[in-house]
Amino acid sequence: MRSLTKYSMLTLAVHLTDAPVSVTLLILVAVVVAAVALDALAKTEHDRFIAVDRVNNSRSEIRLSYAVVHTSGAIAREVWSMQNLNGHSVASYTAVDRKGTKPPSTSRSRVTT
Repeated sequence: MRSLTKYSMLTLAVHLTDAPVSVTLLILVAVVVAAVALDALAKTEHDRFIAVDRVNNSRSEIRLSYAVVHTSGAIAREVWSMQNLNGHSVASYTAVDRKGTKPPSTSRSRVTT
């Protein structure tokens, strides 16, 4: 498709002035409707972009913990926990025996996406 030059735009303007009033009015109404529709669409898309950006920049925090108390056996209590704060996750497991000894086990913090 070739671009409009100064001459071709002038020719288009001359042809529009030679056209019946109804055709010129139809083109004018189509341009106005397109401008109003584009303005309404731009407003909605802008509002949607702002809402998505707000959610994307909000704080993310998840904390989970699960504890089990055993009535018999060598292990008296077990605790599993996991937390994720803004994409940095840490998981840990701790077991306590009947004597109260507790060897902690914690994973290193890692970034999740």
